[in-house]
Amino acid sequence: MKLGLLVPLVALLVPQLSAGQIPGIQTSEVVQTGTAWEEVVKNVSGSPIVTLHATFHCLTTNGLRITDENGSHDSLYQFSRDRDIPPGDSVVVRVSGNNYAQCSGGVDAVIFSDGHSEGRSEEIANIYVHRHGLQKGLEFAIPLLDAIATGQLTTQDAIAALDKRGSSVAIDRTRSGKDRGGETIVYDFVLSNLRRQSDFSTPPDFRRSRQPRVGDLAKAKNLPLEQTLAVVLSNRYKEWLAALEGHTEPPAAN
Repeated sequence: MKLGLLVPLVALLVPQLSAGQIPGIQTSEVVQTGTAWEEVVKNVSGSPIVTLHATFHCLTTNGLRITDENGSHDSLYQFSRDRDIPPGDSVVVRVSGNNYAQCSGGVDAVIFSDGHSEGRSEEIANIYVHRHGLQKGLEFAIPLLDAIATGQLTTQDAIAALDKRGSSVAIDRTRSGKDRGGETIVYDFVLSNLRRQSDFSTPPDFRRSRQPRVGDLAKAKNLPLEQTLAVVLSNRYKEWLAALEGHTEPPAAN
């Protein structure tokens, strides 16, 4: 998922509804910039945008047709990296491929911070299903991290538990792919950090104070790196879980 910085490109926007009939946004034409294909999106509603789902239909130089959703944006999925988009602000959504000869499409669904949504209903439903999977993954991973932090569980035992759970979820055909994918992406994040065991700083969250750097906290608390890493990760994922609360199901119809 790639999101451009806020940009003064309002002049490029065309005052028209998108293909998904989304009155809360204005969009530019999809244009090529280097190897990327971009669409400028302006929030013309009265509420911040939390999620932009974008579907780009691309033709490669060798004639293959590809559907690319990597331009999509969700501040509850890419926690801390993707910001909510305030009313009046613009962002660039983009997909890139060295062999993309032409791309069309763009944003087809939007969810706003007040809970209302616009655009393709199936995409909106998929966003909520994916968030539900994220919630499940966080609820499983956080107790394991807390157990490492208190010395009740080794990192290797936690890795084994996450691997086992992830493998089980991946083959559970009673659940949709979006639901399973939301849960397993959490395990991918946790496993990557647990296996590296490195001193790092968590990404800044534009709505909250930053978690301390792992090495600095280890020195301050006189804890092994293994336990300190688990503390920082657990605190970070608890923030993520709290942000998801109340946003994993669509609002009830009035």
